[in-house]
Amino acid sequence: MIRYTLLPYLYTLFYLHYTQGSTVVRPLWHEYANDSETHGIDRQFLWGSAFLVSPVLEQGATSLVMYFPDDRYYSYYDGGQATFRAEWTHIHSGKEFIRLFVRGGHILPTQETAATTQLARQKTLGLIVALDDNFAAKGQLYYDSGDSPGKVQSELIRNI
Repeated sequence: MIRYTLLPYLYTLFYLHYTQGSTVVRPLWHEYANDSETHGIDRQFLWGSAFLVSPVLEQGATSLVMYFPDDRYYSYYDGGQATFRAEWTHIHSGKEFIRLFVRGGHILPTQETAATTQLARQKTLGLIVALDDNFAAKGQLYYDSGDSPGKVQSELIRNI
């Protein structure tokens, strides 16, 4: 369900990849090159620059040790701000969900879920706004009709 909710964000990432060559899935060191702690992390990743994914990879495990880079991060599930910055921490994570965090300074477009992408296009769009240390955030949205092939129109991307 989360993936369907985040389709507008993911669709925008793929559009930016197609038009600008940017990456969709990124290792943490891609965004935090000056933080040597991120250089060896291979069990966490970012979707774009804004969405931190920290899955449990061991069968039966109910917790994980994860690294929070030196930025504000918010829980995707409840919007609570993570209290850790530039440090490793032990976090409970049950089998029912993956630890997901939104990086401060970003706006992620979302949509209500539906049985198909075509039906989802008829649902309400939303925004997740995660403020940075300066209480600012920005984002982008690429949106098209979704029902016709053809050349990608660059004017369809919007800053939000």
